Amino acid sequence: MKNIKISVHPLAAAGIFLLCTVIPQSRAFGIIAAVLCHEAAHVFAGRLFSMKVRRAVLLPLGISFEMDAPRSYAAEFAVAAAGPLINILICALIKTGLVPLSAGVDELFMFSASFAALNLMPIRSLDGGTMLLSATSAVFSQDTAERLLDISGAAALALLWLVGIYIFFYGTENFTLLIFVSFMFAAAVMKSDGSAKKQNMS
Repeated sequence: MKNIKISVHPLAAAGIFLLCTVIPQSRAFGIIAAVLCHEAAHVFAGRLFSMKVRRAVLLPLGISFEMDAPRSYAAEFAVAAAGPLINILICALIKTGLVPLSAGVDELFMFSASFAALNLMPIRSLDGGTMLLSATSAVFSQDTAERLLDISGAAALALLWLVGIYIFFYGTENFTLLIFVSFMFAAAVMKSDGSAKKQNMS
């Protein structure tokens, strides 16, 4: 762990400001808990495939960990899927009624569901994009997989913009969700693709 590099996203300060001043405490808890559980699942899955954490990035609404490049498409898919999966499992656990309901738990459910849905979109640098690229690369050529990702990513971004516009004009109770989606969208777009190129893929 001592070799992990730490960096700060350009929008991190703005995100922290929103969490501390604009967003209610219960919603801030829901956002932070959903993001931290998501990233912890990625790290846990990565460790199962002997991938070490190399860098931690402070994001507008949480933290992200960059790990060694996976050694197979299966490992890449599994590590990417772990984040959205834990968010879905959190939602399922809350729905069972085993977790005492509170304002914070309600917000955790909403943002876990939102975070899972957002990250499952087939956009480059999001989990859905990584899952699609690894799955299609195992079947088709790398160039074909890249083209499929670009096409699906463009469609997903258009859909994301439409959802944001709808929330802005019609979702009076979901303004915080708009902020959340906007910052995660900006983080995805601005996130540099610093991961090493795939090696020894099979």
